[in-house]
Amino acid sequence: IRDKLVTGVQTCALPIFAVVAANTSRIRIGTDITQWTRTLPNMELAAGDLQEVSGGRFTLGLGPMPKEWNEEWHGISYEQPLRRMRDAAALNFRPKRR
Repeated sequence: IRDKLVTGVQTCALPIFAVVAANTSRIRIGTDITQWTRTLPNMELAAGDLQEVSGGRFTLGLGPMPKEWNEEWHGISYEQPLRRMRDAAALNFRPKRR
């Protein structure tokens, strides 16, 4: 992972946060905007695990990400991204402590 960070190769941030959380005890850990095209249960499980391993220091940010990522990578229409985010929030999506 270190080589990917140094060279700028894109990687999923969530495993990196797990490593940081497991090796620190005071800093807060959080995402700027995590792509919401993952299923909500999948993201909830990942965020819950990070919340647990960090001792409650993890904050999750969600957003629609670039149009191309939605449509070309995930096959999801980019129509009304703000409405989709509101719908996701209305599902009471919040990382839970276990």
